[in-house]
Amino acid sequence: MSCADLDCEEEPDHRLRYQAPEGEYVYDLCATHTDRAHHWLAGRPELAVTAMSELLVDPVDQPALF
Repeated sequence: MSCADLDCEEEPDHRLRYQAPEGEYVYDLCATHTDRAHHWLAGRPELAVTAMSELLVDPVDQPALF
């Protein structure tokens, strides 16, 4: 499933995986939907312990602040 399936027009930049009793789930999500998924998983500790989130895009280089 991707954000397109959730009526989201943002480009997915995270991949979220978790294991449930009925199988593994993999979602490519934008940052907003990734945050919502993390909140959803936080309420389900039996699933949250299996969750992995990975960044699909390279982080933007930023100059050091100090």
